[in-house]
Amino acid sequence: MDKSAQELTETAMGIYEALQNYAISTPDKYECAVVELKRAKTILKALDEEEKRITKPINDGLKKARDFFRPAKARLQEIIDKVNLEMSRFRAIQQKKAKEEQEKIDKQADREDIFIPQVEVNIPQTEVKIRKNYRYEVVNPAEIRPQFMCPDDKAIKEIVFKMKEKAVDIVGGIRVYFTETSF
Repeated sequence: MDKSAQELTETAMGIYEALQNYAISTPDKYECAVVELKRAKTILKALDEEEKRITKPINDGLKKARDFFRPAKARLQEIIDKVNLEMSRFRAIQQKKAKEEQEKIDKQADREDIFIPQVEVNIPQTEVKIRKNYRYEVVNPAEIRPQFMCPDDKAIKEIVFKMKEKAVDIVGGIRVYFTETSF
């Protein structure tokens, strides 16, 4: 720190030490307290101004840096969300096709058939990992258990995180679902 900031800090600490156990018992001490209080307020104001003088360029630089990166970060987040949504949509379509094909095969299979082929979902393997983010929405407030009546969003989210779909039985009156994101 520069010299003026150091001097102001030392002066402030000196005032603190001098007045820390200050007791007013006479009119003279009262007048002395008024003088010291004014001095302390003056030093406090000077400390604030010095702090602002030193930190303003830093804060301005930080603001410029954040303003510079914000558009690119927002665009990337937008595209990440869009691609995640498309990937989820594709997986859902592939799983639906596989389920329909499996149902078709099951209907065509005779009871005497020993082997019924299982239809597999054709989703390419990549390095992207998929995580299911479980969420909930209240579908029937009348069924929510008393301990969740507020509803305590944090407590409900914790139960949904731990219990997944089974959280419906514990909380009541909610629907549990998930969104998928890559990480």
